[in-house]
Amino acid sequence: MFEALNHEQKKRLLRDFLKSPSSISPKEVKDILKHFPFSSQELNYLSLQVLRQRKDIVPTAELARKLRTDEDTVQKILSSEETFALFPVASNKEAKLIRALLIPLSKPGVILLGDKPTESLKLIGKLLKRGFLVVFDSDFDWKKSSSYMLSLYASLVLQNRFKDVAFTGIITPEGRLEDVQFLKKKKELCRQESIPLIYPSDCMRDLKDLEKFLTSLTVPLASLPGKDPTPFLKSFPFDGEYIRDVFHIDRPLVYTERFEETVESFESFAMWLEETASQLKHINENHLPIRIGTTGIPLCMTFYTGVVLSKSRVPVEFYQFDNGKYRLAFTLTSDREVPDTAKAQELVELYEPQDYKNIYIRMKTQTEKDEDTLEIKIPEGEALDKNVLEIAFLVNKKLRMVKGCKTLFMEASVPFSFALGYFLEDYVCLLLTHKTKVVYTLRPPQKGKLYLLNAFSLNMLEKSRAIIDVREVSKEKALELLQEPFESCISHQSTAQVLSNMLGREIEMRREPVKLKDGDRALIFQIKVRPTEGQVFTQEEVNKIVEEGLFSFFLVEVSC
Repeated sequence: MFEALNHEQKKRLLRDFLKSPSSISPKEVKDILKHFPFSSQELNYLSLQVLRQRKDIVPTAELARKLRTDEDTVQKILSSEETFALFPVASNKEAKLIRALLIPLSKPGVILLGDKPTESLKLIGKLLKRGFLVVFDSDFDWKKSSSYMLSLYASLVLQNRFKDVAFTGIITPEGRLEDVQFLKKKKELCRQESIPLIYPSDCMRDLKDLEKFLTSLTVPLASLPGKDPTPFLKSFPFDGEYIRDVFHIDRPLVYTERFEETVESFESFAMWLEETASQLKHINENHLPIRIGTTGIPLCMTFYTGVVLSKSRVPVEFYQFDNGKYRLAFTLTSDREVPDTAKAQELVELYEPQDYKNIYIRMKTQTEKDEDTLEIKIPEGEALDKNVLEIAFLVNKKLRMVKGCKTLFMEASVPFSFALGYFLEDYVCLLLTHKTKVVYTLRPPQKGKLYLLNAFSLNMLEKSRAIIDVREVSKEKALELLQEPFESCISHQSTAQVLSNMLGREIEMRREPVKLKDGDRALIFQIKVRPTEGQVFTQEEVNKIVEEGLFSFFLVEVSC
């Protein structure tokens, strides 16, 4: 069967087998074994998977002879759980990602399908003190390169702990990590493929560093407007810039832009926080389990950081600045954890008038009392520090009972404000304040329809009295929103063209009257290039608009 086929035909046949392994006959397995292992790593990668799929009909004695091993080892090769390693290879001409299939073996020694193992592969076996089988999914000059060592080692030590993470680096016999050639080109390739790339650096110099990164990585994330972030970042073993580079995070991990105490300034912070937290959530769910180490000032920003990080579903460590350095105040793994609030009830005082429009959280030492204010008094100092989670959860329970949109004033500690935001999330409507000025409106998630529009007017409101919240959102946030069901009412063909190109699906021009009701949202897409009447953009013009970012997205939320 295989004699008459060229390389591409063999590859296509093996892939067809993998699509329907139950249809493979004993005769076809025998024919594969006749030519196995092949001189091509790519064909060996596919054929080994075919044999593993049909291990019930593979003659183990024949396969043992082919691999120059015993039948017990062959049984492990056919039946043991496999793991995969991912690494980039590069030269002056090109760069590509290679995937290796690895099977740990109980006996020492390395089996490389189709060839003799190199000294680099043997060294990995010595460091691991165990044997393994390896085969690559693509043919490359692996005899002249050792940059795959870090990837194979990490995958064999921490099988299936991470997913779709690439590595590049050379390991010395002492367990040190050495730099590799063409790192810039490898980084560019992995960024294009949205694959994290772990590589040797000043904070990644040996195998202990590697294991710590893969098993207990804490990513710093903080709001420190106008402050030097260095003391906070030094609280963590891995440099923030290295983490950003590995995971292709474009935004800084610490927000240091000055807070101008305006709505616009807080919106800028909120956009940074939501988008960065969303990216960290993606890393945690799709690549590698992580924690977030956070701190912040002022209280309004710290409170909102708690709200956003709670929704990210990533474990959080909160750090408090104390005596010139940051110390761990508490850890939160889920907002579903319910602290025991029995003792906290003795520490919190409430003054609740029959009707109020404000909520004031202040220390017990402050004696102000307003008739139109729900006043919540909490302890300070050690009494608060020791019971911060319990007190925050108790206050959260009270705030969740609030009806309507209230103005929130806080004079509390930074850890308390974060914990309160974390437990509260966005279940109630609050006007957040800073120095008595409202800087942000926290709203519960809208439950109405989502419209995609290219313009907005007051005529679109169903009722003449409504609260409208308008804010610019990033392209990433807009595309995330458009994963939900939405109704498109794009009234210009040129705009529909650009959106179709961006979304990868057809967006038809549709001129329909829109009436926004309570809870509805409208995502407004506006092009910064004004088309002439009836103009249809060429494909080149569409590509330019998308590539150069000549557009804006605005989100309109309606409450009646």
